[in-house]
Amino acid sequence: MGEPDILMYTRQWCPFCAKAKALLHAKGLEWRERDVTTDEALQQEMVERSGRRSVPEVFLEGELIGGYDDLARLNATGELDRRLGREPVELKTVYDVAIVGGGPAGLAAAMYAARKNLSVIIVAMDIGGQLGGTRSVANYPGFERISGPDLVQKFFTQADRQGVEQLIGEQVVNLRVDDRAKVLVLESQREIAAETLIIASGVQKRRLQIPGETELTGRGVVYCSTCDGPLFRDRDIAVIGGGNSGLEAALEMDGAARSVRLIARSGLSGDAVLDRFNVSGAETLAYYRALVTAFRENPAHNRYLVDELDRTVSEMERLGSA
Repeated sequence: MGEPDILMYTRQWCPFCAKAKALLHAKGLEWRERDVTTDEALQQEMVERSGRRSVPEVFLEGELIGGYDDLARLNATGELDRRLGREPVELKTVYDVAIVGGGPAGLAAAMYAARKNLSVIIVAMDIGGQLGGTRSVANYPGFERISGPDLVQKFFTQADRQGVEQLIGEQVVNLRVDDRAKVLVLESQREIAAETLIIASGVQKRRLQIPGETELTGRGVVYCSTCDGPLFRDRDIAVIGGGNSGLEAALEMDGAARSVRLIARSGLSGDAVLDRFNVSGAETLAYYRALVTAFRENPAHNRYLVDELDRTVSEMERLGSA
């Protein structure tokens, strides 16, 4: 069987695109890339082929896999290897160190252990964790300012050079102790044994867990303004959440979207540095105190349903305008 045909639609500064590439790289796979950042024709091609306005969009042998989460899920269950016609990679009998989590803490621990001549394996759904979705980092030593995806790429490259073995897109579902070894049981039914286990699983992006969210993910409901925001240029959008992430997304979309509604259940709670949102003078931004209870779709647009805390959605109190 020849090399598989893998096509990935991407954008520049897209953290989930970087995570998809890291997963494929860890599996020794090559791919073709179509960067839609400045090419409207390619953007339209991607939307027509996938039915989604999000990146990355990954195709295997012309068949849509989906975004990074879809790719990682296929890999975690072993389905990706089956589609590729591959046998699972043979693992060591017992590693010196197994690390669960591929964020900054897990990668730092892996590199430190590898430099001590220990055999190390990282098991993670992605590389970089929440840092990979951060637009700008200004408090990391050695960098006055750097984007989250760029910093993650430096971590990944350094770990790779240290010989750290990586299982990306794998999910740990159980743990047991077998004599002196800790055994990780993966969703793909593979097992990893190690004398030492480090858990650095971090946190995951929060979902609303409301009706319609899963069905419309990638088709109007997205989680990364850096990746997917430009695909909604000149459209009316809503950003849900009044913390730092919500404020950053609203500011990022200001000037790109036709209008931005920032919806927060308990008002704004971001850092003071982001409070310039209130006085920036941008005319497209408005925010509301409301609770989103469901998403629904009509033939023209994706719509959200809102239960307002004090009055009906048509009478939502406009708490302020940027």
